[in-house]
Parts: sequence; C-alpha cells; structure tokens
Amino acid sequence: MASTGDNAVEIIDISDPTDPSHSGAIDDSGDAKLGGVYGIYVVGKYAYVAARGDNAVEVLDVSDPSDPQHVGSITDTAITALGGAMAIYVSGKYAYVAASAEHGVEILDISNPSNPKHVGAIFDSSSTLLNTPRDIRVAGKYAYVTSFDEHGVEILDISDPSHPTHAGAITDNVTTALNGAANLQISGKYLYVTGYNDKGLEILDIPGLDAPGAAIGSISTNHLDVSEGTRIGHTLHVGGGMTVGNGGIKSDGRVSIRDVLTLLPRSSPPSDYINGDIYMDTDGYIYYYHTRWYRLDRSSVTPTGISDE
Repeated sequence: MASTGDNAVEIIDISDPTDPSHSGAIDDSGDAKLGGVYGIYVVGKYAYVAARGDNAVEVLDVSDPSDPQHVGSITDTAITALGGAMAIYVSGKYAYVAASAEHGVEILDISNPSNPKHVGAIFDSSSTLLNTPRDIRVAGKYAYVTSFDEHGVEILDISDPSHPTHAGAITDNVTTALNGAANLQISGKYLYVTGYNDKGLEILDIPGLDAPGAAIGSISTNHLDVSEGTRIGHTLHVGGGMTVGNGGIKSDGRVSIRDVLTLLPRSSPPSDYINGDIYMDTDGYIYYYHTRWYRLDRSSVTPTGISDE
C-alpha cells in the first residue's frame, strides 16, 4: 500500500485476514522515488508507484515481500505528463498515469522495468476533461479518467499509445453524482465513480469492451460479434439454431447428426440441368447436388426425358 505521509510503500501480510501483519517496507531515503506516493499497481513481481511529490513513477521489485527493492524510475520532463502523478494503471507493456498537477495522462513503456520510457501524453484542453485527473482505468482500447475539478469522466482512445485522443466525456448534472469525481472502478460494462463533493456513487454504462487480444477462462455475454477468424480448442455447444454464411461448413472429421437433417436451397435451384446423383427418399422429396445440395418436393416435379441407365 502507498503511504503518502511516510513517503513509503508498506507491504502487509494478509494470509490471516483477521490479523494482518507487517511484511516489509521501502521509503524514499535511497534511490527510490517515493516522495508523496499516492497510487500503486502490482503486476507479477513488480509494483508500479505514482509519486506525486517526486513527480515520478517508481518501479519496485516485490518478489521478496519482506525486502522490496528499487528497480527503476522515471521523473517528469518537458515532454512527459508526470507532474503530480496521482494514479497508475498497468495493461500489457504500458503504464497509464493520471498526473493531477500537469492536468494530463502519461503513457509509459514498461517492457524494461528498470528503464520505463515515455511513449505518449495528452493534456487538458477545450476538447478534453483532464483538469486535475485523480484516477485512471483501462479497458480494451479506452482509458477512463476522473477529473476532480471538471466534475466528470474523460474517455481516451489509446489504440495508438503514442497519440492518445479524446473519445468522449460525461460531466456532472442534476441527475449524476460526479461533482469532484475521484476514484473509479470498472466491472463488466459498468463504470463506478465516487463523487467526492456529491458524497455519492455514480454508476455509468460504458458502451462495451474492445479487446484485440485476451486470455479468458470463461465469458458470459448476450451477444458476441467476432469480425475475423475464431479458433475453438474444444467443443462448441450451440443451444439454438446456427446460421452459416456463403463460406459453408468444412469438417476434417465425421459429422454426426443426432436428429433430422434438412437441406434447403438458399435460392431457386438451377433450371438448366442436373449433373450428379439424384436420391428420392420416402419423405416425398428429391435430393440432388449441383454445386450445393437441393431438396425438391417430388409432387412439384414433372419428369421429362428420363432414362434408366
């Protein structure tokens, strides 16, 4: 946890939730940039810390919780947005920082934790809502940022990390609780925001999650739209009907039909000729193949020039 008053990070053992105990700590007395620490995010063996007092991001090795170590850091410069770094969120190889004093969002490349590098930044303007950002979360290609002084939430398109852009925003009104928007959290399609001045909680419906790459153990959704190829490693269960486009179905193994299989023409069958086998079933239909399978009602067919070979 970040301890602002102590300019330190404290690690607590919570293996017994009824009796949490001190495990380790590190302060800013050495190389670590931990002055006025405020936000912290842990991924694997690294803790990424937003240090408001040092206008910096500190990277700690916490693989030994009893002895956290300085790994690397980056401080504010003329091109970065780290002044008053308040909150930090890590997604993939990037860290996203809300900088309250600089009224902006900084994007860092943390693929080398010992040497985090500036990638891109965006600042408050007439088209953005980034005055005194307090918290930040990322979902898919969007970053959601609270603006404490502009009483709202800014949505940034971060699909190009080197050039984040304004995507949308919502500000406080008579029906919302966004006055002094402070902390936020994402769960599913909802964004939960604390309104400090409103002494309330605002729940926002966000449009959806765009995830170009993800490893998901399970997913529950009302509608799934996949624009490109999909590989299913195990069994696909379809509860209702399944519609297949012009590409058809290709199977490298056997196809088992438990119930009745009905083959219907997508359009009117060709009227020129039939080249292939004809099969007449006892159900009153004629089945034949001409680039695709067709089924004809036998009663509607008038035979002409039929020879039995």
